[in-house]
Amino acid sequence: MTDLSIRLRPSRSTEADAPGAMAITAAGLVLTRLQRPDANDSDDFVNVPLARFGFWLADNWWRLRHETRPRGQAEPDWRLAHEIASIGGGFAWPRVTVWGEGQRTVLTSQADPPGIAGPVRFLTSAVVFVGADGFETAVDDALDEIQRHTTGDDASALRAVIDTLHAERMDPEVAAWRRMEAIAGFDCDEAPEDMMRALAQLEERYTTGDIEEAVAGQPGTDTARTLQRMVDSAGPANTSPANFDDAVKSGTLLSLLDEREPWQLAEQSARMIRTALGRPDGPLRNTQLSDLLGTPVHTFKTRVPFSTTPPPYGLRIGSGKDWRQQLLLVSRRSAARRFEAVRCLGDAIWSESSALGPTTTARTARQKFQNAFAANLLCPASAVVGYVGSDNPSDDDISAAAQHFHVSEKVVRTILVNKHVLDRGSLLVPPEDLRRSISDDEILDAA
Repeated sequence: MTDLSIRLRPSRSTEADAPGAMAITAAGLVLTRLQRPDANDSDDFVNVPLARFGFWLADNWWRLRHETRPRGQAEPDWRLAHEIASIGGGFAWPRVTVWGEGQRTVLTSQADPPGIAGPVRFLTSAVVFVGADGFETAVDDALDEIQRHTTGDDASALRAVIDTLHAERMDPEVAAWRRMEAIAGFDCDEAPEDMMRALAQLEERYTTGDIEEAVAGQPGTDTARTLQRMVDSAGPANTSPANFDDAVKSGTLLSLLDEREPWQLAEQSARMIRTALGRPDGPLRNTQLSDLLGTPVHTFKTRVPFSTTPPPYGLRIGSGKDWRQQLLLVSRRSAARRFEAVRCLGDAIWSESSALGPTTTARTARQKFQNAFAANLLCPASAVVGYVGSDNPSDDDISAAAQHFHVSEKVVRTILVNKHVLDRGSLLVPPEDLRRSISDDEILDAA
């Protein structure tokens, strides 16, 4: 995990909106590097009004820190809270986007294409990850410096906003409320009270982490109602029984205080189970997977389409006391149901068998652990790379590997991306070099 630096050069002018200078650096990359039309050399600093940047950071702090990025096209409200360029006001703000993923923060920057006319041309395209603590420290330092140099009417207003933010962060109850609002996609005090009360009632039954994971899986006003309906419907008629006791005895409990990335922890956990099974590589057939998960083989069979709209995510429902589970799987096809069931095992390992385990598509550390665990248990990376047998696998190679390991082609592609077989390189490689072969969503999923 890398550090974040926000360097500031305050303006010496006392005029409102007089531009200072700002540079944002992470992983050794200057995300604000730019070229001015009248300059021969590039510059790390962009000239913008720092008070406006301070207000944006303080006003959106909870969402920047805790709200993850949605899949596909982000709504305007999300972009206003997470894209620095949304500050506007006629200034050339950097094309940097910030969001939270649990214990890390993601920053992306986009370069302007050559030949685009404008006051400046931003030069850096990258996706970088910083520790959440490092993000908080960098933002706190930036806010303190901006506040010290802000004059006029903005000075007292900015001080009040920053003081309020600090007080909220220091109060555990208020901080928990603000965090839940942000995860659900709302600004401070904008979330419906009935929704927040319903979520608080669910927290009395399940852990806060379990509820926050479900909220991240379906943010918005319906998040509490949807979760409650799913819990209510998770009876024997709609779920499959499972018992993860044997799998967990393989020594898969990991220290989540470990500073490694979720996918690294997931790979280790899956490898330990494979070793205990005596099958370090090769596909796991349905009977073997059934024995490992303690669930009937028919759990993995293709199901007929739902008669109603399927739930937005699956659930693992446990007692919180042992490793017996009920799995509410929403996937229909056999390969996807196998993957989802193994995600449930991964979630039980991650949460130490909490009573509720959402299997969502949200970009959280927990979700990424689930997915990486399932991918590596069903088709170990070394076995996949060996099977395709090429540094440049064709679509047919990927399809054949997916059939061999009985997973989706997307799972195979993600594994190959992680192992740098496809032309992705590192996440610090400019994304414009990657989009020809893999989407932005897939790049971020692979992280």
